[in-house]
Amino acid sequence: MKTHEILQKMWKQENPSLSESGFHIIGFDRLNPWGGSSYQLCGDDISHLTSLGVSILATPHIGLHWPSNNMYPHMGVTICDYMGNQSVRDTADEPETIFEGGSKHYCAIQHDAVLSPYLQLSSEKVLSNGFISARQFAQCSNLGHVHHIAKKKALGYQNVILDADLLDFPFVRDFFKIIITNQEYILQGYETGIFNRIVSPMGCVTKISPATSFDVIDSFLEMKKSHKYMIEKDVVLEIGGYLPIKESLIMLDAITCYWQQVQRGIAEPSVLVGDTFTVSGIDMIHYLKGKPIRNVFSRMFEVLQNSGTFPWLPKHLRHTIVPGGLFRFLPSCAERELRNSVRSLLDISTEKGFLNTRIAESKNRYPTIFPQGLIHQNKILSQKMVSVRTEYVSELESRRGFSQYDLLNGERVPADLLTKLMPMSFEKIQQLFHVHK
Repeated sequence: MKTHEILQKMWKQENPSLSESGFHIIGFDRLNPWGGSSYQLCGDDISHLTSLGVSILATPHIGLHWPSNNMYPHMGVTICDYMGNQSVRDTADEPETIFEGGSKHYCAIQHDAVLSPYLQLSSEKVLSNGFISARQFAQCSNLGHVHHIAKKKALGYQNVILDADLLDFPFVRDFFKIIITNQEYILQGYETGIFNRIVSPMGCVTKISPATSFDVIDSFLEMKKSHKYMIEKDVVLEIGGYLPIKESLIMLDAITCYWQQVQRGIAEPSVLVGDTFTVSGIDMIHYLKGKPIRNVFSRMFEVLQNSGTFPWLPKHLRHTIVPGGLFRFLPSCAERELRNSVRSLLDISTEKGFLNTRIAESKNRYPTIFPQGLIHQNKILSQKMVSVRTEYVSELESRRGFSQYDLLNGERVPADLLTKLMPMSFEKIQQLFHVHK
């Protein structure tokens, strides 16, 4: 099935003739009523959806492989960070660590795992080690603030929002009340409860018995407002509260996207199928790998529909998660050798594509004549591809990695590489750069 046919099948407002309503994730395994796979899409497809006004949020990491995230604004996607403020210290981002000169240095005051808005930078360690990229922020109060500035600087201010911004909608309290009331049915052993963690006033996260009181909702929302204030104003406050499981926030993201479309008149409340799109970071892809999480999402959507509180929810909701982790190979402007090898791979791949088309056309036009010259050219390109790929793998394995402190210097992915990637499917990108699911 060609890409435009997949898009028509996945995103046209049509009844997929399902026996029951539900929330359906379109990932890479086609386990959805439309048989669609996000790996068959490409950047141009996502950009087209954005131009239609479809709400698209991204939930990536910015850490050792931060160049991955430069693809999102190129596709017209808004960046939203769940992990930076929702979980214990993020070992993928390592906001307490500075990488410079090929070395990794621990530069936080705390050594316990705390949420990023509480994590403070040791100005003495930063200044004594001579970190050029972080020196201007040595006097900052918390690393959540530095982390957020790094994202905005690398991706553009208009492309970055905090996860707290997803909670500022009129139906959020009702959303949590319904799923808390039905948490035993929704989770069924997947987790112990919707709210089963608590954050201490110092930012440490501890597992607790599942909360059933609705008071936890106000506790969570107030804490998130405080986190936003701490990050934006660069202060550290001693404020704790309850945390829900991340799956509930993904669902909230989905219905929020759809609600915004309804408000703008892009979608109608009466349609059978609703569309939302989340462009995913690599860790989010794990949510697509098994049936348990799919069942959790489906049951959560079911109880929201049956509650009568959300009459604007459609019968079916498609939540498309595009595998953003594919872009981990992207080099920054500072990685000259890796940039050159990536560019060469893209150029050879394009040349081979043109050549294969010419070979196919020649065979169709002259079926009795073997296109020996074209076949020979293709063989030479294949040999060249092997050589360039070897260089690419070597450069990728030896890359020193980037932290958000490199972002503060304005490091970005070269625009010409992003332009060349836009027409390529995610599946093709994976094949070309050996990116694993």
